Amino acid sequence: MKKVIRYLRFSNLGQSKGSIESHELCTDQWISCNNVELIDTFIDVGKVPKLLIDLIL
Repeated sequence: MKKVIRYLRFSNLGQSKGSIESHELCTDQWISCNNVELIDTFIDVGKVPKLLIDLIL
């Protein structure tokens, strides 16, 4: 059985309303249909500190 790691991400608060949950549901269905084993889930809220952005620019 193949093993997978799930990565869930949204970029801003406008996308956050139910976004992670809906992506999780969708990937749960994919995992079930494709007979793979979920090893771990990473959730990235996509927040970048303003200071870091200032340093990059």
